[in-house]
Amino acid sequence: MTCLKNVLQGYSYGSLIASMHPVLSDVDSSHILLSYPLGPRHWLTAFRSHRYTTALQDLVTNPKSRVLVIYGDQDDFTPAQAYDYWTEQLRSVRDS
Repeated sequence: MTCLKNVLQGYSYGSLIASMHPVLSDVDSSHILLSYPLGPRHWLTAFRSHRYTTALQDLVTNPKSRVLVIYGDQDDFTPAQAYDYWTEQLRSVRDS
């Protein structure tokens, strides 16, 4: 059996883990990140948030990658304005 498509998805902490998985060269890959925990990320990653930031930037700049980020405006840990700013930064990285 050959795997042709791969969808990695995660909610909150799980979205951190999903973002660490790179795009596979021979598999059509997608990442769905639901309520990525921006606010408590440094605690959840044992102060290694840079590794997660770098992995996510690698994902969004990979031409084979498809990343869907979903967030709401009533998150208990991260305000919507922080998500808005963060997604603009990701777009900027992607488009550079």
